[in-house]
Amino acid sequence: MLVRGRIGNREFCNRRIADLYEEAGWRCGTEERKAPPNHGFTNRLGVMNLTMRRSLYVFLTLFLAGTVTAALAAPPQKSSGSLSGIVIGPNDKPVPHAVVTYQSSAGHSPHVVRANANGRFHIGKLHWDNYDIRASAKGIFSEWRKNVSVRSGQDTSITLQLIYSKQPLRPAPPKQ
Repeated sequence: MLVRGRIGNREFCNRRIADLYEEAGWRCGTEERKAPPNHGFTNRLGVMNLTMRRSLYVFLTLFLAGTVTAALAAPPQKSSGSLSGIVIGPNDKPVPHAVVTYQSSAGHSPHVVRANANGRFHIGKLHWDNYDIRASAKGIFSEWRKNVSVRSGQDTSITLQLIYSKQPLRPAPPKQ
C-alpha cells in the first residue's frame, strides 16, 4: 500500500519509511523531533560511513600485521628438561628408596621424589631453571647441591652422597 504524507518537514511516500522514522524517535506532525542516535559511525539506516570504514580497515590491517610480526618474532617457548641421578650412601653403595627433595634455586615449590630399588631417580618435565637438590634416607642427608642447571631438551645427571652429620639430627631417646 502506497502512502504519501509528511513528517515534520520531511515527505515520505511509503508506510515503511514512516515506521522507520517513528522507531528512530521522530515525532509525526510537529517540528520538534529527536535525532536518531548517531555517534558518527553510521547513518540513520545503520550503514557505516566511509570515514569509519576506512579507519576500521586501517586499524584491522595494522593490528593483524602486528600480531603476525609478534608471533613470528617471539622467542621459542621454553621447553622442559630433566634431572636424573643416583643416591649413594656413606659406604659408596646405592641407597634404595631414598627421598630426593628439589626446588628452584629461588626457593619456590619444594617437591619430593623417591629413588628406585637401585638408588636411581629421574625428575622429568622440569622448567628451564636452576635447582637445589638433596637426598635423605634413614635419618642421613646429603648436602644441598645448589644451582644445578636444567636446560631445555637436556637431561642433567648428578650423584648425591649421603653423609653422617656431625651433630645428631634428633636427640637420642633416654636409656632405661
